[in-house]
Amino acid sequence: MEEGKPAYYGNKTVEEIRSDLVSAIVTGADFMTQIIIHELGEALSKQNIFIRMGMRVAGKRIKEEMAPYIGTVFFLSFIGKEVNYENVRKVLLGLNVEPRNRFMEFVADIDLRNNIVAYAPAILFLKLNNLEINTLNIVNVVKAMGYSPDPSTAKHVFELYKEYAGGGIKSDLGDAETENELRKFTGNAAKLEAAYMVWELDRTLEHENIDKYLRRGLIPYLIAGGVLIYAGEEISVIGVERFLEYNANLVRALGIAVDPGMLDFMKSMNYQYTSGFHCIPAIYLLLSLGIEVNVESIKKLLDSVGLDMSIELVGFAHTFYMDHKDRM
Repeated sequence: MEEGKPAYYGNKTVEEIRSDLVSAIVTGADFMTQIIIHELGEALSKQNIFIRMGMRVAGKRIKEEMAPYIGTVFFLSFIGKEVNYENVRKVLLGLNVEPRNRFMEFVADIDLRNNIVAYAPAILFLKLNNLEINTLNIVNVVKAMGYSPDPSTAKHVFELYKEYAGGGIKSDLGDAETENELRKFTGNAAKLEAAYMVWELDRTLEHENIDKYLRRGLIPYLIAGGVLIYAGEEISVIGVERFLEYNANLVRALGIAVDPGMLDFMKSMNYQYTSGFHCIPAIYLLLSLGIEVNVESIKKLLDSVGLDMSIELVGFAHTFYMDHKDRM
């Protein structure tokens, strides 16, 4: 990866740094949402005439039948789980929905390969650190995050990013009503995810010694942490030590020698609360299906895919949602 001057080396104020990072957080959530909607549209275009025409003529029954499958794709993507037959089946059973073969075939055609969503925050990582956005650099960042990167996926996401930067990613889900409903649902989830990450950012920037750490070069470590969280590599999933290892790998990818003091600071901030980030897509999946949102229903859905979060953490995320839902 070519070295470049990191974006936050200089004399920016804490408020200027916050403004830049908040903008990146919001952009990241929106970009990932548009990627998934695009891939859903591509999958739908491959379906048999019954499903395509059912969607296009706004058949209420088929839309209601497909809703859990489409919602499950978003849920799995946003928590960093592979969209495959077994994971979709587990989520559906967690929603008390018996999987049906014709719709599971639809899921099989969705090409969210190699955790495609992880490639989106990799692009933001490059942009925030003032490095060229190209396929090779995306591959290097994804590798530093602990994945086995696929160059063709990196190229695909890079092309989608160029389309996104040019005004938005085009998609076709069969009818405008369905697409508008989906964009509203996913858009609100993305906004709340962004609000959750901004809450953690503000907690960090309010640290009594933050100026000292910023001068020592903390920002690349914060950016790396945000990228890992967006990609689903949260502390609750991979553990503190691996989270710090991946964080260090991302910093090294910038050509920066890792400062153990910065990793100690990241560890001291107790970012376990970021684990509640996974609760947000769970909440909006339940909402989209008209299922009551409470601590028990959220935890049941998370348990279905092996995310064993404490009741206390799920309760915190639920409270965060209740406090912010009217602002979405």
